[in-house]
Amino acid sequence: RANFLEYDLTRLVHDLANPDKPVVGVIGDLPLMGSQFNRFQPWHVLDAMYQFFDVRFLGGTQEQIADDVDVLMLAQPHNVDQATLYAIDQFVMRGGRVLAFVDPLAEVMVASQGMNPMAAPEGDAVAALEPLLAAWGVSIEGDRVIGDRTAAQRVSARVNGRQVVVDYLPWLSLGPDHLNRDDVITGEIQRLHFHSAGSIHAREGAATTIEPLVLSSELSEEIDTALLRGMPDPARLIAEFAPSGERYVLAARITGEGIKSAFPDGPPDGVTTETEHLAEASAPLQLILVAD
Repeated sequence: RANFLEYDLTRLVHDLANPDKPVVGVIGDLPLMGSQFNRFQPWHVLDAMYQFFDVRFLGGTQEQIADDVDVLMLAQPHNVDQATLYAIDQFVMRGGRVLAFVDPLAEVMVASQGMNPMAAPEGDAVAALEPLLAAWGVSIEGDRVIGDRTAAQRVSARVNGRQVVVDYLPWLSLGPDHLNRDDVITGEIQRLHFHSAGSIHAREGAATTIEPLVLSSELSEEIDTALLRGMPDPARLIAEFAPSGERYVLAARITGEGIKSAFPDGPPDGVTTETEHLAEASAPLQLILVAD
């Protein structure tokens, strides 16, 4: 582990200085614990998370997010009931921090189910979280992903009966020009790979501020997800490519004060809680949103 000496020493010092690990609660359908495609081995990101955090998977209906949860991670929750939505909402109202991954076309999920890798998985994370996204002043197009001519990854595809290497517009390899160098999250990252990522937009009249962390280039366009299901045609996407001249936000830090609850009238029907309903956030919103 010679190449990881600095990392290991940093982790050891951190663990000694912080014996009580911060708690990260995870809600979602992303197969972080592995699937049949990787012999049910947990994703590498979990190994890193376990070293620094107390990771808790919160399955099923959540009537309330525990007070000791420091960060709530929403990992592509395709199906969320009203009770869990309300629990997430009230966690934010209490000042809880959220890291949300909300992808209009989560390719890894359908692949893990043994289906066509581009088929539509059951459920829809964008639609499931719509009430919360609206309260947070942001939106994600549920049927659009971003193609970027400058960042497209090269793939092998059959075009006119021949196997060729072409650019695949929705698969992005994003370098420093696409990353916010002034933010601690992305300041030191050299390369990020996004597959069929959506875009984040501010809602009209929103009380929140969007600070982009990851952006496409101006040579980008929105692509209908219907073109990417089944057997996508990379050559067709290039032939029909029409850049909008807009830089799309793929990941962002969302902040704001006085955020209103997604449930202004209190808990939804059938949901009971032992804590007082908060109609307005008691602390500024702290949200990192990734449309992938």
